Amino acid sequence: MELSGVRLLADRILNQHELFEKGWRFSFDRAKRRAGSCKISKKEMTLAKDYAEQEDFKKIKNTIRHEIEHAIVGPRR
Repeated sequence: MELSGVRLLADRILNQHELFEKGWRFSFDRAKRRAGSCKISKKEMTLAKDYAEQEDFKKIKNTIRHEIEHAIVGPRR
């Protein structure tokens, strides 16, 4: 999938859950051992660039939703 499409998808889902309003942002990273990350303290959700370029739409969407669940639920206790 093209990175611009992944960014639009992530931004749309972040917006649906009103996370943009709470200061959250999306970016790509260079991770090799994981698909996504949710950094609660930085209010940042990331996807591995290589993963986003190679996987299909459904898997990417599921990964974004998974990371957003972390953002909504908050840090582990």
